[in-house]
Amino acid sequence: MAVNIQDLHNNVLPTRMAANATTAKNLGIKFQLFITGTGGGEWYVNCSDSGPQMMKGNPGGADSTITMTVEDFTRVYADWTLYDTLYFQGKVKITGKTILSDKLKAFYNL
Repeated sequence: MAVNIQDLHNNVLPTRMAANATTAKNLGIKFQLFITGTGGGEWYVNCSDSGPQMMKGNPGGADSTITMTVEDFTRVYADWTLYDTLYFQGKVKITGKTILSDKLKAFYNL
């Protein structure tokens, strides 16, 4: 079943972040997410002491930037074991503090 990326990032995840604010802050990450293609978008995620916060767009200030296609995000979201494989294939691009991307799975499981 395909994930609705817009609904996930605009509604579901912000609600989970608010409900699990302490857990979200403890992740200690700020990242910019670019999901390219039809149905994708840009989101800024702040799971640090100054958060939690998630917003559409690119306000700057992220520690890491993660870019992938809609298709690849859908695959990763369904099976997180694919994340490293897609990264090493160059399908998931990370700039900035790449180590923070390891916390993505925890973020999406809030």
